[in-house]
Amino acid sequence: MRFSLAIALQELLTTYIDSKKPRAERQQYLKENYHFECDCAVCTLPPEQSKESDLRLSTMANLYGQLKAWNEKTLNGAQAIAIVKKIWELGEEERYVSERGQLAADAAIVATAHSDLEAASEWRALAAKWFTRELGKDTPQVFLNRKWTAEPDSHPVFGRRAEEKVGGPSDAMKNSKL
Repeated sequence: MRFSLAIALQELLTTYIDSKKPRAERQQYLKENYHFECDCAVCTLPPEQSKESDLRLSTMANLYGQLKAWNEKTLNGAQAIAIVKKIWELGEEERYVSERGQLAADAAIVATAHSDLEAASEWRALAAKWFTRELGKDTPQVFLNRKWTAEPDSHPVFGRRAEEKVGGPSDAMKNSKL
């Protein structure tokens, strides 16, 4: 699933595949395409725990699919944010930290489009925090999310949807130590 190398007590990770696929699919793909067997914590779980993990990961993938309905205007903002929170909750259970910056940034777009400026700023701050962790502090994702945290109404999608209080991240999300 990923290559890891410990340097100065920090793990460097590279995702080679969609890490939300079932373990057997991930391992087969890696073996066929990259000629190695992953021995990360998720890929080496005992069979019963692996089944539980696969269920959480596939549920997350399905929820990401449902979240796309907001783009098609078949979900309102609060419904989209509820999906984001469920994905995050499953990620906590799974100890899945990949893509958190983007998930928070997506929630910020929803909040911004619905003119919920307080929620947009909170989601943007969370996105910047996770993008810093995932990509580094000097990346465009961090720069833009910090900019839009301070000036959420300057984002191009501001006010493009019906005004709605969609809600920000929970305290547990803001304080996650994963």
